[in-house]
Amino acid sequence: MRFDLVYENSGDILSFESDTNSDILTYYVDNLNKQGQNKFKSNKTFMNHNLTPLINEINEYFEYYTDCKFDVYKDHDYFNQHVLNKLHADWANAQFNIKVDVKSKGLLDYYPDDNLFPDWNNVLYKIGKEEHYYSLNTRVHQLESQFNNIRCSTDNKYLHMDNPFSEDRCTNDICNFKIAFNHLGRTLYNKFNTLDDSLQANDENTFNELLGYVDISLCRPQTIPLSKEYVEWCKKLNKIPSGDFLNIGNLIDYKNKLTDHKQIVYNNKSNSFTIKIEEK
Repeated sequence: MRFDLVYENSGDILSFESDTNSDILTYYVDNLNKQGQNKFKSNKTFMNHNLTPLINEINEYFEYYTDCKFDVYKDHDYFNQHVLNKLHADWANAQFNIKVDVKSKGLLDYYPDDNLFPDWNNVLYKIGKEEHYYSLNTRVHQLESQFNNIRCSTDNKYLHMDNPFSEDRCTNDICNFKIAFNHLGRTLYNKFNTLDDSLQANDENTFNELLGYVDISLCRPQTIPLSKEYVEWCKKLNKIPSGDFLNIGNLIDYKNKLTDHKQIVYNNKSNSFTIKIEEK
């Protein structure tokens, strides 16, 4: 089943495909509509994605000492994961693959005669630029991770509805859209991880309710089976194995449109969206 997140002001759309839990989505959206709460918004703060000013600053000393420089891209290109992958690889490989001729760069006082072509990483510390240079790595990872697990909520923070579906619909798979866990208590899987081996603490809540919180994540979808140890633990306690996530669906054409998806999410970071199920 296809469903869309339709942004209110811009009309931008993120399109998803739901397979195993499409019935849960239908139930969820129907109840949201009945309560007039089918409108979600995120309060997440996004960082400035334009890396060009930082790259230009680094290139000033990087090019002087190594005769190399990093590529500079257009503003929107930093949403492209392939651009970030190349930039990260260039940043990492330069540190030990590029040698600096300290004699021609005025660094003779820092090195003995038997080390006149040190690694660029070594030179960074001598010229006091290591933290500034390493900040490019930090920014790249921040750009990547800020699009994972974007929590969105309805206006009514106390909205909840009964969940009539089995707990085993929850898995540990990674997907692009899920109903978020914002519940009182712990999931069964969390109780396993926190060593409640006799279930003495009476606070299990594996999505006993469906709340007005959802998560958008632009990370790569994955199927992650429950561990053998956890399944055996559940069997001993006569419990149905279930995971931490109530996954709903994945973005359509994820790999080819990831850059566009990031652009839409970023452009609508202060905008509300409605969940719309596509009619057949």
